[in-house]
Parts: sequence; C-alpha cells; structure tokens
Amino acid sequence: MVAIAKANLAKAPQPPMPVGKLGGIDVYGSRRVDAEAVRRVLGVELGKPTVPSRALFRLKEEELRKQYNLAFAKVAFVYFFGGDDAGSAFISVDLVDAEDAQRLRFLPAPSGHPSDPEGLVAQWLAYDWKSEQLMRSGGLNPEGPFTCRVAHCLTGFDHPELASFEPLFLAKVPAAQDALVTVLRQEADEEKHAAAAYLLAYAPTPEQVVARLVPFIRDPSGSVRNGVLRVILANQDKADRPLVDVAVVVDALSMPETLDRNKALHLLEALLRSMKPEALQAQRAPLIRQLGSQLVAMAGLTQPINREPAVLVLEQLSGEKYETAEKWKAWLARQGK
Repeated sequence: MVAIAKANLAKAPQPPMPVGKLGGIDVYGSRRVDAEAVRRVLGVELGKPTVPSRALFRLKEEELRKQYNLAFAKVAFVYFFGGDDAGSAFISVDLVDAEDAQRLRFLPAPSGHPSDPEGLVAQWLAYDWKSEQLMRSGGLNPEGPFTCRVAHCLTGFDHPELASFEPLFLAKVPAAQDALVTVLRQEADEEKHAAAAYLLAYAPTPEQVVARLVPFIRDPSGSVRNGVLRVILANQDKADRPLVDVAVVVDALSMPETLDRNKALHLLEALLRSMKPEALQAQRAPLIRQLGSQLVAMAGLTQPINREPAVLVLEQLSGEKYETAEKWKAWLARQGK
C-alpha cells in the first residue's frame, strides 16, 4: 500500500498541501450559536493535525443551519505556508441567523457569456494558472515580495514564465475597461467573472479602478467579491486621500464570509489612514457606535487575517493600543452610548 501511495504521489501534477495543526476555530456572526457548540458539530480538536474535507464541511454546514435556524453557514479552512503561523491551520465558521438574512443581500447572479475583450480574460486565467503551479512547485516564494506596475499584485511578474503578461495588461486594459465591466456584470463562468475584476486594476487611474469596482462589492460570488475588494484595497492603501465612501466599507463589513470582512477591515483601516486629521476625528464617534462591538468581537478571534485588521481599525478609532480582546472590550465599555 505504501508503494502504491508513493507511485500515485509521483504521478501527481503538484505536491499535496501539507497537513496543518489546528491552531484555532473561530465562530462569527450568530447570537445563538457559541463556539463550543460549533466545535462539537465539527468534531475537531485544537492542536491536532487536521485534513480539510469540502464534502464533510458541507454536511456540517447543513447540520448547523437546520439545528440553529440559520440563513447561512459556511466552514472555511485556511492553511498558512509562511510567517509566524507557518504550518498552522485555522477553521472559520461564518453564520447568519435567520432574522439577519439581509446580510446576504447580493447582486443578481449573472447568466451570460459576453465576448472576451482582446483575449484579456483568457490571458489572465493563463497567468493565474502559471502562478499557482509555480507557487506549489516552489518556483515562487509565497511570502513575496511581488512587484507589478499597478497598485494590486497577485503574484507579480518577476518570474520569467510570468514576465510576458503584464505588458499585455498595461497595453490593452485601458481601452477595454467598458468591455471588462460587461464581463464582470454578465459572465456566468465564475473564473472569467473574477478575472475581469483583477484586470480592471490596470485602468489608468486609481479613481477609475475604484469607480469601476465599487458597484460589485456585493457580487454573488465570494471569489469575485474577494478580487474586487483586494483591488480596491490595494489602490486605497497607496492613496493619500479617500477613494471610497466610508458607508460603502461599513456595509461590506456586514457581509457573511471571513474573506469578505477581513479585506473590508483592511480597506477601512487604509481609508481612515488616508484622511486628514479633522476628517478622521469626525468619523471616530459614529464609527465606534456603528462598529465598536463588531470590531471588539473580531479582535478576539484566533485567525490572524481577521484579528489583526480589526485591531488596526480599533487603534485608528481610539488612538490607543491594547494587547488583548478583553482590554479592547473594557475600552469600548468606557465609550458610553
């Protein structure tokens, strides 16, 4: 059996993902389901090696929805290849109570197949596929740095197998913006749909990039929302002025999935950082009232991609620094109503 397993491994197009040790289970979004109840449903243990199973997770999601009257349940598994958490895995369980179903408000699902302008979508998908193969084979360092000519980089273009793509995007995207927005609005194929969002990073100015993408923050596809928010965030992060309305970002923070909210948090932090002092001061009290409890709850999560941006936003709003979620909770209690 070992010999057969080794032979099959040798035939694999890429090495399997390493088995991670479970470093945390985060449960977010429900007022009626606590973390221990979810852990019992999942049947996993902290500190133990954990192999993700999409089929099993889907079964557990259905069990949670039925047992606790939820409008939404999603189990997500993240493995860290680099950084302080390399080798660790985290499970995030995103929940929406039935009475909070408005959090699931999304654009209508697209059903068309518009033409691919200048073959750009096909070229982006080829770039994405090559990047993934290089990452899995060790040809790219997952921690970067990645460089490109615009604000947003996926895996950059420094590797010789990727170098030919960016000049094409720089040359052809500006004239194809309207057609790419059509792909983003109408394309039913999720990969092509998402590719249009990444390609729009090559619009000529940050203002054009953000204006094109903001209407799609509530796209029905999680992977498309991920791309839209990543590109908007990258542009805002490098700007010295706000490029997006605060209310748009606050709304994004109510979306159901971990990968929605962590990027919305980073976007809010970058937006606040870009404001002049008087504008930031005017935003502090309203945002603490709107988001204080949510931010403090997220500051208590175990997964770094959620906890760390929540703390950054709290620091911007408070002008203070605290090491634990309990101290942030005490800070919030001192703010009054």
